[in-house]
Amino acid sequence: MIRFIMQFKISPSLKTDFYNVYEAVYLPAISPQKGYLGSALMTPYAWPMQNEPASNDERYDIAISIDFDTEEHRQDWVRSTEHETAWTAVRKISTHVTHCGYEITKSQYKN
Repeated sequence: MIRFIMQFKISPSLKTDFYNVYEAVYLPAISPQKGYLGSALMTPYAWPMQNEPASNDERYDIAISIDFDTEEHRQDWVRSTEHETAWTAVRKISTHVTHCGYEITKSQYKN
């Protein structure tokens, strides 16, 4: 399984717009893609060690996590016209983005 995480800097006045684009544009575009397993919209929360020196100095306002069964299927999504539409909508609202992909080698979830 592949997990791809994108972190965005957003103007505070545009957070609601970002949430709306995620629900109205991004999810409908990605959901039917082959190999798509799920997505999460995430925002940072205050945690006790957040300001410790080892903490990442780069602060982002919102992150999107997407899961695909294979990197090949994620790449198919990236090459799709649906991705172009969704990505353009998300990037219009953000001022900066970074991303990183992971292969899930072991996991445990409790329902």
